[in-house]
Amino acid sequence: MSDLAVLAVIGAGTYLLRSLLLIRTAALPGALQRRLPFVGPSVLAAIAAQGIVAAGGGVEVEASAAAVLAVAATAAVWTRRKTFGVPLVAGMAIWWVAAAVLSSRS
Repeated sequence: MSDLAVLAVIGAGTYLLRSLLLIRTAALPGALQRRLPFVGPSVLAAIAAQGIVAAGGGVEVEASAAAVLAVAATAAVWTRRKTFGVPLVAGMAIWWVAAAVLSSRS
């Protein structure tokens, strides 16, 4: 099967599943309804984890170490502040500094 055909089948399946959720008349079960808010953050965490472990398509120590430091700094600041902006700025600052220091060493 060609690459274009595979993409077309996957795209059609995706839109079919989305449309089924839109036209659904029954309410979602309670257990699913309670867990639904965690889907978005879980997907973003999975994407971010892939970017941390294999930045640039392969495992690079400098890029991965800077990203891991940034994630740790963001988590540490967030546990104290419980806001969005300050941890984000702190994590980005740590990432920029760590990336600059690690890239200058090699």
